[in-house]
Order: sequence, then C-alpha cells, then structure tokens
Amino acid sequence: MLNKERKEAGGIYLFENEEAVDSYKNSNLFKGISDNPVFSNVSINQFGVLESAGMITNARLEKHF
Repeated sequence: MLNKERKEAGGIYLFENEEAVDSYKNSNLFKGISDNPVFSNVSINQFGVLESAGMITNARLEKHF
C-alpha cells in the first residue's frame, strides 16, 4: 500500500496465531525497521480476520485467531 502524496506506505500480514504476531513485533527485523531513521511514525494496527471476505478471495484461513 502506498500513498505518495502523504508519504505513507504499509502492508497487510496474516499470522498463524497471536504468538506469531508477538514474535514479529519483538523481532530484529521489526526493530530494524522501526529504528531506521529513513522511516518515521512506524505503527502497527491489529485486526481480526473476516472469514466471509476470506472465503470470497479464497484466503487460506484454516488456522487463525
């Protein structure tokens, strides 16, 4: 996702479970992004899974929280 006018970028990630989310948020990868001076106002917004929308898009939702 990219909004050039507002200089914003983002992504959508689907994790297997809550522990995987916590692991990512505490990883060196995320720390490297959030501590990098090239990026500012790094934030995470967590949302649940909409199974009905996933069924339409054929998302693999066998395991989710």
